[in-house]
Amino acid sequence: MSRWAFGPRLQAAVVTLAVRNRGSRRDMTELARKLFGVELSTGTVDAIIERAGDALAGPYTELERRIKTAAAVNIDETGWKTSGGSRALWAALTSRTAVFRIAAGRHAFEARTLLGERFAGIVGSDRW
Repeated sequence: MSRWAFGPRLQAAVVTLAVRNRGSRRDMTELARKLFGVELSTGTVDAIIERAGDALAGPYTELERRIKTAAAVNIDETGWKTSGGSRALWAALTSRTAVFRIAAGRHAFEARTLLGERFAGIVGSDRW
């Protein structure tokens, strides 16, 4: 029996709205009330998001491993604004794998972090 009062679909909707659409915790409580008729506290929203992050940690690590051992990877980065300043959204993609990472900047260090220090494959990039 689950210790959570909310089902997996509601939790998935909350995570999608908060993370994918970058909504605030307070916005998520309002949306849950308006869309689903459910009262959530900001703490509950945060707990749902944290639980999803914990559940995805293993698969994300496996995707990172696949990127770091791929024969060829395309990488790109773009600006990612936050309320606290600017970041960069990095993507590393193969024909079967995609890894996205929010990083401090658009520097070569971030590319090495994404690909690994000893990446032996071919990298496609716009060389920004």
